[in-house]
Amino acid sequence: MSEEPTPHPLGRLFLLNPDSILGLMMFSVVLSVQDDHAAPFELIIVSLAGVFALWVAHVFAHTIAGHSVTEDQNVSLGHAFRASVHDAMPMFLWPAPSAIVLLIAPLTGMSTTASVNLSLVVMFATLFLFGYLVFRYRRRNVATRIAGGLATGLVGALVIVVELLVRYLH
Repeated sequence: MSEEPTPHPLGRLFLLNPDSILGLMMFSVVLSVQDDHAAPFELIIVSLAGVFALWVAHVFAHTIAGHSVTEDQNVSLGHAFRASVHDAMPMFLWPAPSAIVLLIAPLTGMSTTASVNLSLVVMFATLFLFGYLVFRYRRRNVATRIAGGLATGLVGALVIVVELLVRYLH
């Protein structure tokens, strides 16, 4: 059995959970399939709307699934809802660096296409950081942390490529 991960210093906001990766991936996929001629602010709104829709679905699904009897305890609907919201909030926080880049890059004179590309690079870097931190908190060596970060970023790239292929082949 592996060791317990160390508590992470980023606290409750940047949880390292599956919902965090889903939010980041949803933001990036929606961003990458939008029209390149749209304004950066419009791209952010549409991408965050995609994340919000996924967030609502997750909160609903986890609330209903969590509102049950576990370990001989009744879990109230309110408690299940609060736990679901807490676990799903990082879906908005992990995409924040990409969204900020998408807002700031055009102010420097970058085109919308270049801004989107830079935002996607930041997304891959964020996925790398996520994978690296997961293995850091599992107390793995630096080589394993880097490999985990690279694998996380590459899987993110693969998901976007598959989504683009499906969109363009359809």
